[in-house]
Amino acid sequence: MKSTVIIYRKITEYLSYPFIFISAFILVVGLLPFIKTDDFTGLFASVLFPFYIVYNVNKSAEKGIICSFCTLCSDVIYYSFSGVHFSILFCVLLGVMMSKLVSEMRLSYIFVSLFTGSTVLAFGAGLIYPLLLEYLKGFSSLISGKSFLFGMINNFYDLAFSDKLSQLFYHTDFGSSSLSAKGILSGAVDIFKALPENVSVSRYLTGKYFVNIFLTLGLFFALYKRLSVNGKLAFISVCTAGILTGDVRPFSLFILIFNPFIYLAYLFVIGISYFIPELINLKIGFTDNGSIIELFKYGNNWAYFLITGFVLALLMYFICRLVMSKFSLSDGNYYPAKVRKIISSLGGEDNITEVKRGRVKVNNPNLINIITLDCDIHGNMVVLDKDDFELIEEYF
Repeated sequence: MKSTVIIYRKITEYLSYPFIFISAFILVVGLLPFIKTDDFTGLFASVLFPFYIVYNVNKSAEKGIICSFCTLCSDVIYYSFSGVHFSILFCVLLGVMMSKLVSEMRLSYIFVSLFTGSTVLAFGAGLIYPLLLEYLKGFSSLISGKSFLFGMINNFYDLAFSDKLSQLFYHTDFGSSSLSAKGILSGAVDIFKALPENVSVSRYLTGKYFVNIFLTLGLFFALYKRLSVNGKLAFISVCTAGILTGDVRPFSLFILIFNPFIYLAYLFVIGISYFIPELINLKIGFTDNGSIIELFKYGNNWAYFLITGFVLALLMYFICRLVMSKFSLSDGNYYPAKVRKIISSLGGEDNITEVKRGRVKVNNPNLINIITLDCDIHGNMVVLDKDDFELIEEYF
């Protein structure tokens, strides 16, 4: 059974195809105006993510199908109570947990145990949902009027839970209220439709365009070369979906999985992206999700917008590079202590080119520390002690 560390390191590869499929789904739903659906992205993720994670970890399509089916049923039950689907982050976490649970179980036991457990989970979460919603409203009142906090927290909440936080600010008085000829308007989006110059537009709406477009581009140029072929295809897909439709949840999830420290930096720059429009009085609203189509429809003050966006993209790029130099989890530093010691003795991760058939192939055998490593060197091939080889084999 693969350890959680190994699953984490490989999960971007496991989910490369699901990211592509979900991005395609978001593009179709977001760009074709005649398709009107609920937010089924979570429902779609509940099928794809558990299947691909369980299948790749356990090499069993049957186990993947069972886990996917149980997650889907659980999502439908939860939706019947709450009116929202599971978040895409929650679907990934369920997939990882299921991959660990089913590794040593028979198929019949897997179905019974997972279906029972997921059903109980869905009923429990559905029953307490109204109470959690009341807590969310109380929390919303604390961050109301604070664009920096709203931008950061809203991105994570959309990714980890649902879009309820944004809906409270977009369509209720948590996002301000104003009097117009049509009566009292509540929520930033509803106010924008009647009063596009209201301060709530710059406070809660304009920043989303900077996040969707410029921060996405900044991270794209900072990370693209570090990804594998499949990772690059998935990254292009989630970037495209985010820029064109305004739905950056798959993009945010990709960043979080790739490197949590980069995601924290991303949240910080998101906060700045929401604060600056209020500071410079830039008001560009939206009615749906801040897509590039809505930008061209409602855009104004293009010089300020483009200059600000360019600066934010550069800021995101350089902060990302700084974080990668300090916390490069996905570049090979996230190993248990014993594994790190062996890799260091072999000359570092960059010196290792292949690990298979009981041998390690290296670029430069002169970098190997024979004092700290029990091994035999034959040119570029290194024969390790059996225990040492088994420790690093799964990581390469």
